[in-house]
Amino acid sequence: MKKNSKRIENLNKFVNNSIYNIDDAILLIKNLSTTSFIESLEIHICLNINSKNIKQQIKGNILLPNVIKKNKRIAIFTDELNNNLINLGANLVGYEDLLTQISLGNINFDVLLTNKKNMSKLSSVGRILGTKGLMPSLKNGTITDNFENSINEFNSGKINYKSDKFGIVHLIFGKSNFSFDQIKENLISVIENISKTKPLGIKGKYFKSIYICTTMSPSIKLFNY
Repeated sequence: MKKNSKRIENLNKFVNNSIYNIDDAILLIKNLSTTSFIESLEIHICLNINSKNIKQQIKGNILLPNVIKKNKRIAIFTDELNNNLINLGANLVGYEDLLTQISLGNINFDVLLTNKKNMSKLSSVGRILGTKGLMPSLKNGTITDNFENSINEFNSGKINYKSDKFGIVHLIFGKSNFSFDQIKENLISVIENISKTKPLGIKGKYFKSIYICTTMSPSIKLFNY
């Protein structure tokens, strides 16, 4: 078993409670950021779902109150010529040429937008896009009839999420240099957003556990929400 570094061992001493309320957890997580760079703040939510049941697989998106600055590379798959999309913030616009690049594994984007009309054309590269979490869908807002609005949303910090095969949602919800209030606003926004995705038929608590951490810190368990 890999031994923790002295830095992690020292930080573990600060995490002396088994469960924290949101305010105390935020104060603690800011103190746990001791690296020389600005760390990301992560949340990991374990859900009471059957991840093998397609009706219980969770997928959605959220526009955080306080934007995490990250330059997303946005590609648009469309058969309509619209050079203005590049001016609006898209990095790549294409159709057959873009499909060829995807089929060859040349994926130079973080978000792929398309509309309903062109969605069926992407079925030939569905497996490639699916394994990378880039297949457009209505749930994550990447199938759209308003490319301009979608570009603005993703450039403003819109984040897609989905549960993994263990029923856990992993998200970056802030940065270590955010203020207490900014962290709290984003954290509550994420929890409330995901709470609304509870599938029908789920009995008992929807959230099994919630942990937050920085990129390089121990995890902090939040109270049962």
